[in-house]
Amino acid sequence: MKFFLKIFFRNFFYLLGLSLMLFSVSCKKNAASEKVSGLEKDSDNKIKIAVSFYPLYIPVMNICDGIDDVEIVLLFPPETSDFSACVLDSEKIALLESCDILVLNGGGLEPFFDQAVELKWNSSIVASEGYVLAEKNPAIWTSIDGAIHEVAEIAGGLSELDAAHEKIYMENASNYVSTLISLSEEMSTMLEPYAGSRLITLHDFFTPFADDFLFEIAGVMSPDGINLISDLVSVTLDALEDEKKIAIFTEPGKPLPESLSLAEKTGVQIYELDPVTCGELEKDAYINAMRKNAGEIVRAFGTGDVN
Repeated sequence: MKFFLKIFFRNFFYLLGLSLMLFSVSCKKNAASEKVSGLEKDSDNKIKIAVSFYPLYIPVMNICDGIDDVEIVLLFPPETSDFSACVLDSEKIALLESCDILVLNGGGLEPFFDQAVELKWNSSIVASEGYVLAEKNPAIWTSIDGAIHEVAEIAGGLSELDAAHEKIYMENASNYVSTLISLSEEMSTMLEPYAGSRLITLHDFFTPFADDFLFEIAGVMSPDGINLISDLVSVTLDALEDEKKIAIFTEPGKPLPESLSLAEKTGVQIYELDPVTCGELEKDAYINAMRKNAGEIVRAFGTGDVN
């Protein structure tokens, strides 16, 4: 019961917050012009929005849906998954300078954060701003709660910087948040029976996901993670001895040797969880990935059947 009350109240207050935001929009005068909140449209008559990484691109894509004179560009390709290695070279700087608005995740995700904000100091949006990071983890989009927060922050920032499209930004955000809330309720129903299960993951990006659905991250396999393979073997065997549910999760296309070794030494099977750090540039990409993640949890800890 506590699990469902947590989901209900969280979703209620997000809907209330989005409703108040929409009411605020309806009380303002939106006068569209060639000059939009201090931003000049380029020669293509478009407002250009630069987005740091793929996880931010999907919400921006949904918020800007149907706006023909807004263009979204990614600073780094959608297949980029090692964010820590990304730097702003001359080409990236030129791209940033040609754009009107910059959307960043913040929280330490972008190693070039300070440099980028300095370049776009008066037109930057930090999607994680105001969100309490779980163990200082910037990957808040792996939590649906965090994803909703980022949608609201991005929509609010775009509305302030580009008042001509404020109404549609907010309406799109409200619609997308409603979809995310439905996803949260759907996944909560699927995953509630497995609350308390332990996950061994490729890296710590799944801490917000685990907090959302009351799982425990028992260990991390990445080279910069907190556990050595010997530690992971010990943790896994201890869990099995205590008859607690535990499973190994790699990521799509990344079957690390460590995970194979851990599975061989413990007899625990390997599954996949998608941190949605990269993927297809499609509006439903995040929703589809999270649904698949829920299915993998059920396969790992349940009967293997997924409705």
